[in-house]
Amino acid sequence: MFRVFCVAVTLASLMSCAPQPDCRNWRTYKFFVVASADDVAGCLAAGVDVGATDRDGGTVLHLAALGAKDPAVINILVDAGLDLGAGDKAGRTPLHWAALINETPAIFRALIAAGADVSARDMWGQTPLTQARLASNAAAISVLSRVAGAQ
Repeated sequence: MFRVFCVAVTLASLMSCAPQPDCRNWRTYKFFVVASADDVAGCLAAGVDVGATDRDGGTVLHLAALGAKDPAVINILVDAGLDLGAGDKAGRTPLHWAALINETPAIFRALIAAGADVSARDMWGQTPLTQARLASNAAAISVLSRVAGAQ
């Protein structure tokens, strides 16, 4: 019995070694790279500033679109009232940001299903698909070209 207890304690301590998001890092790309939907919901419940922007004018939805791997993170933020059409200082929407480096097709599908405009243009006239092509982001190109072609 003691051996089973020791194994359980050891496993629990190993699981706690995984990177855990810290709500103090809420407004960072690094937060959303490791954050689960539960982490985001927990930070929202703790009263983080959902209206905060970074130096480029991006919202936390922009940051989540850039780094999240779990589409539930996107859904939670949209349900919390974050604007899919919000542009940063250059007019780039969260979908534009995702097209730059996020390689998780489910993130693009979540943004689009929630109402992101695939034809939105930034101040240079670029759409999210244009940005995906410039960044050679195959996952983004695949999803966005199918949606753009269907319109």
